[in-house]
Amino acid sequence: MTDFPDRNLDHLRERVASGRPQPAVDLKVTTKNPELLAQTLHDLPGCGVLVDEKTFDGETVMVRVLWGLSFLKFAMEKQGYGSILEEKPVS
Repeated sequence: MTDFPDRNLDHLRERVASGRPQPAVDLKVTTKNPELLAQTLHDLPGCGVLVDEKTFDGETVMVRVLWGLSFLKFAMEKQGYGSILEEKPVS
């Protein structure tokens, strides 16, 4: 996974500092517009994500989920934001 941009990290630092961290997970997600996907996922309550737009290959992008994995999976599937092709824990 490449480095993620530093935007929107204050709320993530607060979440970790609050004692509610969970293991991060990297997802390979289908999308046609990684910028729109990033904006949409950042606006979701209940999950913390970083979308690495530099990994966009025309069809997929890498998304790091810092918390709220179950909610994110539900939203992706039920709202049609994209499909999760691969999931792996961050080591």
